[in-house]
Amino acid sequence: MIEYRVSCTLHKEHAQQWEQYFLEQHIDDVMNTACFERYEFKKELTDEKDSVTYITSYYCKNIETLNRYNERFAPALKEDVMSKFDGLFSAKRSISYILEK
Repeated sequence: MIEYRVSCTLHKEHAQQWEQYFLEQHIDDVMNTACFERYEFKKELTDEKDSVTYITSYYCKNIETLNRYNERFAPALKEDVMSKFDGLFSAKRSISYILEK
């Protein structure tokens, strides 16, 4: 199993709009690609007063599926996010193998 994790930090004044967009549209758009089996959407608890970090983890069966997502679907989905929030956030992406017994 692969975890594709995207952490996005933005100023708190945009947090409600970001959260609404992700919950009402973006996560559904990603899941509708049929590349991922499930997701988690989290708001990080920090002492930061001016910024908020959201973490979205998507889970897929293997690296080939993630590569297919990144080649076929990610560019348009990222462009949609940028059309609404360009310059308002920073993102970090990571990929992890989930080790199971």
